[in-house]
Amino acid sequence: MRGAWWVALGWLWVNVAWAAGFPVVELRIADIRTAMLEDGVTCAAIMQSHLDRIARLDGALHSIIAVNPDAMAQARALDALPRAQQRQLALLCTPLLVKDNIDVRGMATTAGSRLLAANIAVQDAATVAAVRRHGAIPLAKTNMSEFAFNYQGASTMGGRTRNPYDVRLSAGGSSSGNAAALAASFGVLALGTDTSGSLRVPAALTGLVGLRPTHGAIDTAGVVPLSPSQDVVGPMCRTAADCVQLMQVLAPAAGQRLTSLSGVRIGVVRALLPGDDRSAPFVTVVNDLITQLRRLGVTVEDVDVDDVHALVGNVAPVGHTEKFASRSAFDFPPAFASYLHTRPGKADWTYANVESGLRQLNTQGLEGDRVVQDVMLFGENARHRDGDRRAVVNGQFRDHYVITRLNRTLAGAPLSGKPFDFLMYPSVQGFNGSVYVGPKTGGTHRLSAYSGYPAVAFPAGWAKPADGQALQPVGVELLGHRDDDGKLLDFVRMLEEHLQGRVVPCLDQHD
Repeated sequence: MRGAWWVALGWLWVNVAWAAGFPVVELRIADIRTAMLEDGVTCAAIMQSHLDRIARLDGALHSIIAVNPDAMAQARALDALPRAQQRQLALLCTPLLVKDNIDVRGMATTAGSRLLAANIAVQDAATVAAVRRHGAIPLAKTNMSEFAFNYQGASTMGGRTRNPYDVRLSAGGSSSGNAAALAASFGVLALGTDTSGSLRVPAALTGLVGLRPTHGAIDTAGVVPLSPSQDVVGPMCRTAADCVQLMQVLAPAAGQRLTSLSGVRIGVVRALLPGDDRSAPFVTVVNDLITQLRRLGVTVEDVDVDDVHALVGNVAPVGHTEKFASRSAFDFPPAFASYLHTRPGKADWTYANVESGLRQLNTQGLEGDRVVQDVMLFGENARHRDGDRRAVVNGQFRDHYVITRLNRTLAGAPLSGKPFDFLMYPSVQGFNGSVYVGPKTGGTHRLSAYSGYPAVAFPAGWAKPADGQALQPVGVELLGHRDDDGKLLDFVRMLEEHLQGRVVPCLDQHD
């Protein structure tokens, strides 16, 4: 009897102590399981603390478009489960952030556009349904570059997303809200999309891990399309360990796993490192990472990728006048029109309705002037696709050209003749840009997008630009062989134990 009384008193003390807010900064999946299964904290308390943090701090970031009105009810439902059932849920009570081009039942899927403000999802996207079955709770829909068109992270629904490390800087795009909200500890996991670099670019700018999975590895049902032959859904997390757990839910057969850093072989594409004076501290962090990798038994060699500047879209491939670019400039109009045909109230819409609807919204002086111009331009591209040299170059020719050269590089190390496991290069070209300009990407993210091979962005360390701005993450990307998604994440998970710890953004005095 006395033991039961002390247990009850302990449970009461824990919940009273956290009544003012469960500590959520830098929370991990494992922390939530410990809090609920061992310390007696309720899921409702965990969710409420995240909601309170969003309400208190997001006004400066514009990372959240809408919070889920059913989140607390879902939390209480998890609290009502027997402890044995709770233990079986791999993502028990994990607050999930969802990019607002991915369906969450009962919430609008806007893709950042007021044109879709009434586009209420009647069911979860396949990915959201999967994580919900394992105990995660969709907590909020996040801001994004409208229709996922660019890397600037602005939309008519959510305004302009700002970076939690320095609100004067960009959070990238198009999954800008995911990145800013996750770095600010508004959630623990995030689901985003990546057509060309939309997961990895914002992850690199906010010190996060972002995986672009092998194309086709994860179901994209319930997602607003941009270019179906390039679109993927993928995880964004504060730690690779959390991304490993999320990928085990999203793609249980995610390919080969890794058990040791020793013996891994990496080719560094040094031609893609930034060369300007301002980025010298950035390059120093990358070189320090290479030194650390070698100490850990990883073989690291510089490699040359044939025609690398053509592969990333900086120059035209030999014999052509048009550069490689995302197919979204041609694919969006028919793909989006087909998507609208499946949505309530828009079954009879054509792309012309989209163009006219956006022109009307533009008269309200909203954030979407550039989006309207892009939508009109993409419509013209699609209508005149036949015979357009850009469309020809960026069809199967582009994919074969990129894959052939990447395979050639991965297959043979210049010093040893042995194949590489991964290629390494920066996710963006040096340090961040202002919130109104966005980052200089250098096109490195295109290697994964145009080949369909998986790539993971992660922070190699932190540094200040040579001009003395605030401390910024240095984002590095690893590209692996097809279906090596699990191997990539395992590598970063093990490497994290040896790298500088995460720098937590200081958003207020309570952090």
